[in-house]
Amino acid sequence: MDSKKSRRIRHRNHQWVWILNKGSRIRLYRNQGKNDSPDAIYASGYFFTAGPLVRQLRAAGVSVPIIGQEGYDSQKFIEIAGPNAEGVIITTSLDRDSSMQITQDFIKGFEEKAEYPTDIVAASAHTAVLVLADALGRASDDSASALRDSIASANVSASTGQISFNQLREVQKDVQIQVVKDGMWRHYAVISDPVLLAPPAE
Repeated sequence: MDSKKSRRIRHRNHQWVWILNKGSRIRLYRNQGKNDSPDAIYASGYFFTAGPLVRQLRAAGVSVPIIGQEGYDSQKFIEIAGPNAEGVIITTSLDRDSSMQITQDFIKGFEEKAEYPTDIVAASAHTAVLVLADALGRASDDSASALRDSIASANVSASTGQISFNQLREVQKDVQIQVVKDGMWRHYAVISDPVLLAPPAE
């Protein structure tokens, strides 16, 4: 198998298999995942490729946890993967069970307007608009440099949590872990360690 497209990773005496799904190669990766007997499978991708991948892995008898990222973060992934989506875990930025009122108001408002469950793309757009609106309100004048500096000093509560930036304008925020439970994305955990999550500072 092409080493650039599938790599085996060992971490703390556990074997992990990193599977990158690339359309026609899903079957090859599926068989590789089963034969390697991994502790878990990490598969990066968007919902339209992740859904079929998860279905095929489960159909092949692969029962270990499947871990993805925010490309899965859509109700469409759950619709495509069907019952096989249950238990899939992802890293993302939207916590559907957040205690933040702004998050719950966004989720409710979005779903009333769109008539389908929200996803990370909508939440990210909502966050970006709030950051920009906050910066416009605080900028010293209407110049591009003033707006840039205002964005850099943002500390905004949004649907994806508390948003701020460091001196390189790298975002600083928690990482949410969601899991599919009863056909919906639900809270699983949160990573909030500021040292672990610290973005590059120089």
